[in-house]
Order: sequence, then C-alpha cells, then structure tokens
Amino acid sequence: MKKVLLVSLYILFSYQWSAAGIDQQFFIDDNTIEKEFHREDVSLYVDESGSNTIDQVLKQVFENGSGAYVNAKTSYAYWNKFTLVSNTAAQRKWILEVLDAHQELVEVYLFRDNKLIYSAKTGQLVKGSKDLYSHKNHVVDIPIASSDTLQCYVRYKSRVVGSMIFKLRTNGSFSSYGFKEYYFLGLYYGVLVLICFINIILFLLLKERIYLLYLVYVLSWVLSSMIDDGIGKHLIWQDHHWIDHFGYHFALPILIISYVWYSLIFFKDQSTNKRITQAIVTTSSLFVAVHLIELLIGQTYAPTTILMFVPLILILYRAFTSYNNGYSPARFFILGNIFILLGLFVRFLQDEYIIKFVAYDTAIAIMAVYSRNIGVLLEVVTLTIALGDRFRFMKLQNEENQAILMKEYAEKEQLQGKVIQQLQENEQLKDKVNKELESKVQERTVELQQKSDELIHLNSQLNEQAEKINEMNRLLDLDNYKLKKEVKEVSSSRVLFKDLSFEEFQVLYPDKGSVLRYLNEHKWHDGYTCRKCSNTKHCDGNTRYARRCTKCRYDESITAFTIFHKCKFPLEQAFYIVSKTVRQGKDLNAQAVSEELGLRKNTVWNFKSKVLSTIEANKKSRNANDFLNIVILNPSN
Repeated sequence: MKKVLLVSLYILFSYQWSAAGIDQQFFIDDNTIEKEFHREDVSLYVDESGSNTIDQVLKQVFENGSGAYVNAKTSYAYWNKFTLVSNTAAQRKWILEVLDAHQELVEVYLFRDNKLIYSAKTGQLVKGSKDLYSHKNHVVDIPIASSDTLQCYVRYKSRVVGSMIFKLRTNGSFSSYGFKEYYFLGLYYGVLVLICFINIILFLLLKERIYLLYLVYVLSWVLSSMIDDGIGKHLIWQDHHWIDHFGYHFALPILIISYVWYSLIFFKDQSTNKRITQAIVTTSSLFVAVHLIELLIGQTYAPTTILMFVPLILILYRAFTSYNNGYSPARFFILGNIFILLGLFVRFLQDEYIIKFVAYDTAIAIMAVYSRNIGVLLEVVTLTIALGDRFRFMKLQNEENQAILMKEYAEKEQLQGKVIQQLQENEQLKDKVNKELESKVQERTVELQQKSDELIHLNSQLNEQAEKINEMNRLLDLDNYKLKKEVKEVSSSRVLFKDLSFEEFQVLYPDKGSVLRYLNEHKWHDGYTCRKCSNTKHCDGNTRYARRCTKCRYDESITAFTIFHKCKFPLEQAFYIVSKTVRQGKDLNAQAVSEELGLRKNTVWNFKSKVLSTIEANKKSRNANDFLNIVILNPSN
C-alpha cells in the first residue's frame, strides 16, 4: 500500500509539474538552419484580460499549447514560452518569423539567467518605419550566441482568431526561402491579374454578366490571398491595417456568393434538377450567415469552414449532371472545381492540425501551406478555359441553329416557288374562265335588259295599284280607329250600366297602372293648377303621374284629393267597388263583394260608406259617367 501511495503521489506531482508548464527546450546545432514551432510544441498562457505585462506574465502558470483554439476569442492575448539552447561553433544570425500575417501585434521578450536582454515588436499595428524587416510576414531578430541559453516569451494579439505558428531561421535560410516565395507569389498574382484583364475585355466586348461575376470571383481570391499571405499589407495598403480586418471577414462571403452566382449562370440553360440549385443557394446563404454571426460574437469554429465545402460539392455534382446531359464545357468546370476543393481541403487539414505536413519533406510542407494558392491558380486557369469552351459551345450551337434555320429557309423558298407556280397556273385558268364568263355575261345581259324593260312596265302598273291600295288602307285605318274608340267607350259604359264581375272588370282595368292612367286622364283633363299658389306650370313629381309646382315646389300625387286617397288595398279593387256602388247604391252586398275580392267585410263596408257619402254630396250630377268622375275626383270631407 505504501508503494502504491508513493507511485500515485509521484504521478500526481508529475502531472502538476507538467501542467505547470515546464519550459520546452529546443537545441540548435551547426546542422540546424530552421526550426518550426506549432502550438503543441510550446507552453501557452491565455491572457483573458488582454492587458497583462511581461512582469505579470512571468508569475503565471503556462500549460500545454495544444488546446489554444478550444475557446479562442479575439479579445484574448496569447503568450508562448520556450527555451532555446545553442550548441553551435559558428556564429550565425537568427531571426524569428511569425507565419500568420493576420496578427496585429507580436511582442518578443528574451531572458538570459532570468534577466531581460532583448525585446522587439512587429505586426500589422507596427508602422512600416518601425518594422525591423520589410517582409510580408512578421520578423524579429533573435540575438543568440554560439553557446547560449535563452528563455523566450512571445505575445500575440489580434482582432481575428489566427494561428500561432512561427519559425526560427538563419538569415541565409530566410533570404533564400524569401526569394523563392516571392517568385512564386509574383507568378500567382500575375496570372490572376492577367485573367482579370481578360475578363474585363470580354465583358466590355460581349456584354455578358458571367464575365463580370467571374471577375468579381477572381478579385475576391486576390484580396483573400493578399490578406492571408501579408502581401497586401506589405506592398499595397501598408499602414491601413483596417483593410486586412475588413477583407478577413468579408472576402470569403463575397467569394462564395460570386462563385455560386457565376456557376448558376454557367449552367443556366441546362436542364438540371431544381432541387440541386435550391440546395446550392440555401447552403451558401447559410455559410455566409454563420460567418457573419461569428464576426459579431468574435469567435470562430471549425464546422463553419467545413460548411463552406457543402455548396462547392453540390456545384461539382451539378457540373457532373450537366456534363452527362451533353453540356461539354462542364468538363473543365469539373476539373477546376476539383482543384479548388483539393487545395482548400489540404489547407484545412494543415490549419486545423489534422495532418502535420511539416513532419515530412520540406517541399511537401510548402505545397501544404500554399495548397490553397495552387488550387486557386489551377482553378481560375481551368475555369477561364471553361469560359472559352462555353463560348465555343454556344457558338457551335448558334451555327447549328443557323444551319437548321437556313435549311428551313431553303425548304420554305422551295415551297414558295411551288406556290408561285401554282398561282400562275391558277391565274391562267382564271383568265380563261373569265373570258368564257364575259361572253356568257354579255348574252345574259341582253336577256336581262329585255326582262328589265318588262319589269319596269309591270312595276309602273303595280305602283298605280299600290297607291290605290294605300288610299283604301288609310280609309280602313281611320274607320278601324273610330271603331276601336267606340268599342272602348262602349266597354267603359258597360262598367256603369252593366253589372260586371270582377274578372270582367279586370279586362278593362287589370292592374294599378290602368287605374292610375284613368285618374291621370280625368284629374288633369282641364289642366294643372297648384292648390297652394295657383301656379299653372309643373314638372314631374316623386311618384308616378304626380305633378310638382315649379314655383312653390308643392308635390301633388295622382290619388291626392280623390276617393282613392290613402286607400289601404289595391286601387283596381277600390275602383271596382266604386263602380258597383255607383250602380247599386245602398243595395250593394258588402259580404258578396268582400268574398269576390278577398277583402274583409268591414273594409268593403267602410269604403262603400265613403263612396255613398260622396254620392250624397254630389247629387246634382246628371250623366252617369260624369257622376262617376265626380264621385272619384270630389270625395266628401
């Protein structure tokens, strides 16, 4: 048990000792020309306040650096700690090169025997005149002697979450590598700029939007690459480090949007699944949204980078589909898309430390670091060829369409020739028929002229007969009118002198309108005189047959001041009761009339009494017809 306890205590203290961050020691000998440091190679301290000084950091506990990106935030400052032990015989000059160009401020502190002997600053915030080396990366001197031991502290601070990778190089190795690197970058940017000029010219000549989108796409890669490798800050905008901050966050969304838009136009006329297009637009929009959210919260996540591959893979699938459908320019698009996917994937493995390429040959490490640039270079060249092949494909399609149109035009011309020939034959046949018809027409004209003379003679006779018939008809119409008038008068008289049933009465007065017409003919027979102001001029009133005074605006209805004023049952029934009461007087059976008309007995009795009182008040009338009118038009009070 004692042995187990001792071993456990030993393991516990060993773990605490390791967690406390024992200095990582690196040895330099005569065969060493460069050494690369990654986050897992050195100790790490995360300054969450971002404001600790070197004196405060010396008292802090450093841990293993492999977890640096677990909760990386832009507000933090990061410190690396390691020890350099030099066992070289020759005196050589050493530099420390920070490979992440996004770092805004890098501070290096060197201690010998716990005494600060050297400090230096570099980064985007350091003005060009204060920077020790005019290089795209951040470089400071490391004054280490041939047999020397130095404790090194490196501080990183940036508004973007970058990597903490740096190299210790000899001056000769740094210069040699720098020349080769600038040569490659010059070739890289030269090709991209040349492709930009080509697309500008093509856009100005052809006026096609696809060339403008491809230009934006290539320029987005130029901006992203210049920010990534530090060329932009070193050669173009220099002290304007805000351009790096803007480009770091927005170059990639602009790049994805322009590439998706460009690909949609590239395959616009091809019959592909609409769901693929919707998926491409949705995933690219999701990536841009997540990227902007990370910008707001100041923290990045690896899955966001993985999300960027989804629309690219979908675009590759769409290119394969279009190629299978016979769209030949898609083969170059497929090749270019594969290049960029491979380049981005290798760079992702490198940045996320999934595969550590520096463990292999230096050439492989360089290829891994610049895999994205290589993929971009191969892609833009291949896509430029794809645009040319697309133009050739569309030209061939146009030529084929023109050939089809020419063939159709020739067939149409041939058909038109046949039609013209047929029309000529028809014209000749028409002339022949016309001549025959003219001769026949002349013969018929002579015959018709004879017939016409005969018809004229007959027409004259018929006109004389028609005049006589018209005169007879006029006389008959006059006699007919007189006869109808007499019949009407006789019928009206029958109303007075013959006891008619209601059905017979309805023949003469079938509805309310016939009664109103009767009232209109007799009430205004002698002309209109206003009962208010005695004015004789009037206009139409509000109701049927009503008259309104033009002076005082008094509106008199047709039933006003008549026996039918305020009558509560149909006027034709009331008129029937009046006519029977005039004939029968008090002998009128109200019960029989009420059953005949479907009215209540009291209603008939009351109206009969009203008529009788009117008759009593107008006994001086002699003519029955006049008496009926007097009864209707002069009711008693």
